[in-house]
Parts: sequence; C-alpha cells; structure tokens
Amino acid sequence: LLRVLQEHSFERLGGTRTLKVDVRVVAATNANLKTEMKEGRFREDLYYRLSVLPLDLPPLRERREDIPLFIDHFLEGAALSNGRQGIGILPAASALLAAYPWPGNIRQLENVLTQMVVMAGTGPLAESDIPDEIQDWRDDEVLTESTALSYWEARMRFERSFLCRALRRHNGVIAHVAEAIGVSRKHLYVRMDQLEIDYGRFRPAP
Repeated sequence: LLRVLQEHSFERLGGTRTLKVDVRVVAATNANLKTEMKEGRFREDLYYRLSVLPLDLPPLRERREDIPLFIDHFLEGAALSNGRQGIGILPAASALLAAYPWPGNIRQLENVLTQMVVMAGTGPLAESDIPDEIQDWRDDEVLTESTALSYWEARMRFERSFLCRALRRHNGVIAHVAEAIGVSRKHLYVRMDQLEIDYGRFRPAP
C-alpha cells in the first residue's frame, strides 16, 4: 500500500510485471491519528503518505447552523423515496432536531428523518413524530447543569422530566398518567400548567 501511494505501481501476487495505477485515495477516520501514532497503533510512514491534503470536518453538534440544511435535503430525499412528496416539517420539530447533539452524525440524522417520514401521518412532521430517544434527550437535557441550579430549580426540572416521561409512556392520556404516578387528574393538570408542559404533543397523530 505504501508503494502504491508513493509510486503508483505494484505487482500482482505471484506476478512479475509491474503495473501502474492512476487513482486518487480518499481516507477518513474518526480517530486522532497523531495520538494513534504516538501510542504505536498507526504507522507513521502510512500517515504521512495519506496526509497530503488533510481536511478536519467537525462533528454535526459543532456546526448546528448546517443542520437545517441537512434536514431539508434528507427530508426531500426520504419523501421522494417513500411517495410522500411535498411533506414538510414544523418549525418546533426542526428546532428540536437542530438542538440534538447527534452522536451518530450525518447518517443518524438521515435515518431519523427517513423514519419520521415513513411513520408520520398526514400533514407536516411535528414534534410527536420525532423518535423517543431524541424526545427523552430533550427531557434529560434540562438536568445537565443541575449543579449550578438552586434546590427548587433542580426539583422543578426533575419533575418536568419525570412527567414528560410518564406522558410519553401513556401516550398523553391524562387519566392513565395520573393513576400510574399516584396523583389526581386535577393536580396533574395544575402541575403541567405550572411547568409549561404541552401534554398534547405526547398523543399519537390521528
């Protein structure tokens, strides 16, 4: 491989004739190759033969301004592939997708949008069409900096996350949620209003 990269030539296994190749090699990795070289897990000579024009592409979470563009692109492709041409997405749903950290980067975003298009009902994609793992992240995200909060702020955020999970588990049916968590429906309505929880978003699309 080193010789192919350097001299653009090689011999077939068992052959005697030198063959020339005219190729362009594009290599990608999510590992830090300089660290890998220092620790003996990647060959230094191979690195310098590959590293002719290095490009550092930050993860999707570090370029959130690009996410709406990817949403439009992948949504159009998924709609076309699944016979849902013209399907749109509501601003609130797009904003939630843009806020998500996307550990799986571009491919995860593409797969999520395809899933939403396939599973959604009529009308534009809404927050309720977004998969549970992303919805759960939003509910958990409010607690990520809880050490900087007062006791009452942290308690309020925990309660909001707890109620959102219960609402999602019972598809927004207030009677079922109240029974499951052991409170009256009246109390549940009051707390949802105080915590600014829109329980309608947890109900399945008609």
